Amino acid sequence: MDNHTPQAAASFERAVVALPQVLSCHNLSGRYDYQLEVVGTDLETFAEFVRTQIRALPGVREISTSLSLKEVKRAGALPIA
Repeated sequence: MDNHTPQAAASFERAVVALPQVLSCHNLSGRYDYQLEVVGTDLETFAEFVRTQIRALPGVREISTSLSLKEVKRAGALPIA
């Protein structure tokens, strides 16, 4: 984010919530401010989404992407009593 005010964060979060391709969005500690889980039908569609939608989100200064090669485990429920 290029601005860390509460208003900038709220604006970014509202915009992310409106994007159906974004399955989840997490506010992080550390180098990056947010992590988005995004889906696309193929790599070209994903790349276009990043170039046109993610870059246009309020406050976005830098984008780093990674692709999942394989899901090894997904917990169905939290292991807490």
